[in-house]
Amino acid sequence: MEDGKGRYGAECDWWSLGVCMYEMLYGETPFYAESLVETYGKIMNHKNCFDFPDDPSFQVSEEAKDLMRRLICSPECRLGQNGLEDFKNHPWFIGVNWATIRETEAPYIPEVSSPSDTSNFDVDEPDLKGSDSVPPSSNSVFSGLHLPFVGFTFSSKSRLSGFGVQNGIDYHTEENNYIYEQRIQKLEHDKMDLQRRLREMSKFFKQQGIIFDGEDYGKNRSTEAESRKLQDEINTLRKRKSELEMETSKLRKEHRDMMCGKQELDSLQDEKILRLRELEKALRFAKAENDELHRDLMDCHEKLKLQAKDLKDALGQRKLAMTEYAEVSDKLSELRAQKQKLSRQVRDKEEELETAMQKIDLLRQDLRKAEKFRREFEARIDEAQSEATKERRLRERTEEYAHHLEDEMEALKQRHIGRAPSPVHLEALQEVNRLKMELERMDLHRNEALTEQQARHHVDITALHEQLREADLAIEAMEREIMTLKEKIEITRSESTAENNEILGELKRAHDKEKNILQEENRKLELEVDKLNQVVSKQQEDRHKTDDDINHLKDKNDSIAKWESQVSEIIQWVSEEKDARSYLQALAIKMTEELENIKSSGLTPSTAEKNWRNRRSQKLEKMELLNLQSSLNSEIQAKQSIADELSKVRAELVLVQKELKETKQKVENVKNDSSKKDNLIRELQQKLDSAGDNWDSAGAGDEADVEDNQPPSVTSSKSNASDNSGEMLSAPVSPIIDTRPAHLPPKPKAHQFLVRTFVAPLKCNHCTSLMVGLIRQGAVCEVCGFACHVVCQEKVPAMCPVPPDQTKRPVGIDPTRGIGTAYEGYVKVPKPGGVKKGWMRQFVVVCDFKLFLYDLAQDKSAQPYVCVSQVLDMRRSIMKYLKTCLMGPCSKIFNNAFDEIQFSSQKFLTAFFVIYLSGFYPDFSELLMRIIKKDILDDN
Repeated sequence: MEDGKGRYGAECDWWSLGVCMYEMLYGETPFYAESLVETYGKIMNHKNCFDFPDDPSFQVSEEAKDLMRRLICSPECRLGQNGLEDFKNHPWFIGVNWATIRETEAPYIPEVSSPSDTSNFDVDEPDLKGSDSVPPSSNSVFSGLHLPFVGFTFSSKSRLSGFGVQNGIDYHTEENNYIYEQRIQKLEHDKMDLQRRLREMSKFFKQQGIIFDGEDYGKNRSTEAESRKLQDEINTLRKRKSELEMETSKLRKEHRDMMCGKQELDSLQDEKILRLRELEKALRFAKAENDELHRDLMDCHEKLKLQAKDLKDALGQRKLAMTEYAEVSDKLSELRAQKQKLSRQVRDKEEELETAMQKIDLLRQDLRKAEKFRREFEARIDEAQSEATKERRLRERTEEYAHHLEDEMEALKQRHIGRAPSPVHLEALQEVNRLKMELERMDLHRNEALTEQQARHHVDITALHEQLREADLAIEAMEREIMTLKEKIEITRSESTAENNEILGELKRAHDKEKNILQEENRKLELEVDKLNQVVSKQQEDRHKTDDDINHLKDKNDSIAKWESQVSEIIQWVSEEKDARSYLQALAIKMTEELENIKSSGLTPSTAEKNWRNRRSQKLEKMELLNLQSSLNSEIQAKQSIADELSKVRAELVLVQKELKETKQKVENVKNDSSKKDNLIRELQQKLDSAGDNWDSAGAGDEADVEDNQPPSVTSSKSNASDNSGEMLSAPVSPIIDTRPAHLPPKPKAHQFLVRTFVAPLKCNHCTSLMVGLIRQGAVCEVCGFACHVVCQEKVPAMCPVPPDQTKRPVGIDPTRGIGTAYEGYVKVPKPGGVKKGWMRQFVVVCDFKLFLYDLAQDKSAQPYVCVSQVLDMRRSIMKYLKTCLMGPCSKIFNNAFDEIQFSSQKFLTAFFVIYLSGFYPDFSELLMRIIKKDILDDN
């Protein structure tokens, strides 16, 4: 607030109110210190230094502490900005009636006798009275108001700067010594003058006493009175002389002390110069190290840029490879579509052929029926012919018998000519006529029936011959069509087989080429990762060195702070010495004035001598004033130089700290970049492995399709993770497993297991149990990709890759001990808010008589997280089915085995896997046994 800087406002009064409240409640000041520098430092750092004592004897409420905190704080958040309303709303003033506060009685009323009674105020010590001298006004910079704060700022050109400031200090000290010596000489001269005057006065009095012996009594009395007065003055002068001697001895003693202090100050000055040189040397060393670190950092940045460029090229190549892979996949999908189309056409033709064969079978059955009917009809014809033959023979016999009868009748007629017919004869004639008529009628009827039967038989034979001819024609046409279709199928099969073999060969060659390229890129990336790890390790070492340098600089900064405190104490000591010197100067001036008064009160000297003394005293005063002003100017310049030097050192220290912080930040950025690149390389490796798996599985599937000419069918997930010849798992497989195609001949060699960290849940290929954990869950062979537990490494077959007959487990789970994975798939569980909030999708693994639930991302194709969300022990909490939630018992394969399962912990699951249901399962162990039996049947 000096020289118009700053403003004294009401916020300062609120601060003082908080300090007064603190002193009243705790009996001590909030920023107490032994020196003015520490007090001022605590006040300026009140945010960290202001606190309340932990003494339990002080019973202070939290409201009072809050009020003091709100008063002793920065002006922006201090109470009083809104006037008294801030205090009226504070909890500490609850119960105060602000409307009648001026009429209420004060809680403490001091006892006073009058309005001017000051007995309740502290009495200042009389010997601590300040000087009444006014500082010189010739210097506008120095106003005298900032003297209590001397030492709080400093810079160069002082006791810590060099030889120039030391010479200035030496010159200033010699000048002060010269002034003290002149003052001592002046006092000794005055002392001698006073002694001389005393001797003259005593001699004069003796002479006057001898002369006045003959005078009268009246003059004698006046002379005696005057002599008594002069004797008193002489006694006073003697007393003053002794005081001056004491002061002189005191000044000499102080001069000796100042000389000792000067010597000590010179030694301290030399020591601080040495320390300052050491600090400058350390600062230059730190700057050199910082430059070296900066160069290393630039080199690291260049390397990172080159590595980023290489990574970008690798990503570009990977992108090109992915585009080629996508094109090949598209071609493969088109070929699969064409193959499926041809398969559908073949199936359609086969269906048509089956329909034609069925028609041929029907026709053959009809033909066999017709043949049978023909044979029956021919038998009937033969029977009819035999009957006709019999009838013909009977008719012939009848005719013969009729002819015979006619002959007999003729004979009888001739015999009985001329005789009258007898009644017997008439009856015989009638009977013969009747028989003839009947015979004729039967013959006519037989002829009609025979004609009708022959016509019907002829029509049937004609129809049968027509049907037989048509059936023969149809059979010939179908046989020709069957032969044509067989030829087409053979041609199509041979063409598709040759084309698929060519495409598979091209795909295998492209895949091998791409795989070699990716493996080469992977090796390059691994080399780059090793280089990056070396760079990171080197940067970590540099960081440790930088941390050590920072700690060293912090120690140096602490030592600088200690030196600053020592310098401030020295400056304070110098200011105190200056105050003592000014006090002594004022005392000397007062003594000279008193001597001048004594001299003027004695025998009046001559006018010339008086004028000479006045001029001399004025010159001395002017010289003292000039000396004091020059000394003050030199002190101000020295302090300013000290402040400049210290500000430069602080600025350099802040710059070095800033550079170190930037270096740390750059090192952290390099670490983050390297970690990101490591993650990217790991993802690329995983994608490469997964791409290899997809290529191998795609190749194996294509060969199976070509061999079988059947569309691929989705099978249930098996517990054996290494059986990858054509099996589609419902659970996501970790990208680390490198499945090999079954048609490649294995090269027997030893496994190369490495402990790895998986990014998704994975089963052990040996015991089929889940490898649980966040990091380092198991070991993976780098050659064949066989994943297993660390404890299962010794049990794995030594041949790499493992033969297929040794990798296929019989069941996949031991139900007695609960070892192995029985099932893995996706389930839906209720959201945390309950079933009404909806369901969320999770991945479940039934392993070791436990249910492992894993969280999934929103993406449907996302892999489950490696962290287990929940583990449920099935040996303690057995599931029970809700009949209202199930669809009912059935005897076919459902896609939903059970819709909702209720646990004892109120956990519902909706599972999606394939299982054979024959009813409600009352126990989950029975469900597991059914799953195991089903796996056994599938394996068999």
